[in-house]
Amino acid sequence: MTGTLTQAANNPAATAGNTSAKVGQYVRNASEQYDVLYVRNLGIRNANDFVAGRRKVFVDVYSTARWAAR
Repeated sequence: MTGTLTQAANNPAATAGNTSAKVGQYVRNASEQYDVLYVRNLGIRNANDFVAGRRKVFVDVYSTARWAAR
């Protein structure tokens, strides 16, 4: 990670799909072309369920940035 992570930021869009009051907020380093986010200590008891596709980790992304799908 080259940006800044805040683990308990106020939710900027609490009326959308995630109504939690607090969310994680990542502000990227504008001088980097790409960012890579990774999660440690997720507490996965059986990774085989994820490998086989029986379980999934979901990440919702809220952004005010303009982008084009590729």
